[in-house]
Amino acid sequence: MAYDIEREFPVPRTRSGGEVRRRRSMAERQLAAQRLLFEVVDDNYDGELDIAWDRDPLPDVPWMPAELTSLYGTRVWNSLSGAQRDDLARRELVQILKIAMYLESAVSMLTFRTIAREQGYADDRTRYLLATINERSRNVTMFSRLINRTGVEPDLDQRRADRLARYVLLTPVGPLSRVLILLATEFVSAIAQAIAHAEDVQPHVLQLMKIHAVAGGRHAEFGRSELDEAVATGGGFSNRVQAILSLVLLIAIGPLLISRSIYEQVGISRTRATLAAFLGRQYRARTRLFAGAAADAADDAGLFGRVDRIALRLGRVA
Repeated sequence: MAYDIEREFPVPRTRSGGEVRRRRSMAERQLAAQRLLFEVVDDNYDGELDIAWDRDPLPDVPWMPAELTSLYGTRVWNSLSGAQRDDLARRELVQILKIAMYLESAVSMLTFRTIAREQGYADDRTRYLLATINERSRNVTMFSRLINRTGVEPDLDQRRADRLARYVLLTPVGPLSRVLILLATEFVSAIAQAIAHAEDVQPHVLQLMKIHAVAGGRHAEFGRSELDEAVATGGGFSNRVQAILSLVLLIAIGPLLISRSIYEQVGISRTRATLAAFLGRQYRARTRLFAGAAADAADDAGLFGRVDRIALRLGRVA
């Protein structure tokens, strides 16, 4: 007698029709945290000592590959002199590092909140979370030192910093906070991977990205696991609301990467350059580079549905 296996033993499905993801036990999460914690011990990089901050930058060596700038491939880019192109890359690298500093600071605050909520001060998971805060603090220190080395005065928005400090802890517990954590992790990892294949870039940048890549891989692995868990344990309505907020967060990265003031400092028409940056193919390429991995992770975790994926394409994140 033939049996209809799927009818006798149906595969569990979520309300949206997707597969139900297996929730990991607390023991499994502790073991994963323990393994990552051992890797932290083996990571001996020091952001203060392992980069020669006292050495001057090399003359006529770009700070960032031209392919990562906002105007690359546009008519405006073709009209720029070599000096203007290098200046644009240098200033936009500072813009990227500034955003990364805000993201890393926000994630550290959310991680402290997680530790306070879970109250597991004597277990490996909490010790690993504390280690990630230490590594993110190291990242912010390196980013700030690299900004100093570029010679560009960062346009740090005090109001934005105040809003970050005031409102980030109001981020709902669940998928949204996990998407933010992954975004912060993948944001710099993306440029690190792109720069790793560059033939000619400042040694300060190369060494910083090398140090970041070691911890970044651990953070991404842990962050994806946490996002899977948050989606699996979240309620249908809560996940839907947080999915919408996550979409807004991911789509907002593109506009943040475009600075009208930078174009003016380089000597380009603000209006012409801004339109070229928004309308050119490079906009999707950069948005996808910096936010695409976090968007993919959220989709893989089951947070996004068909309409959400359409929104990501319209926002040029996918």
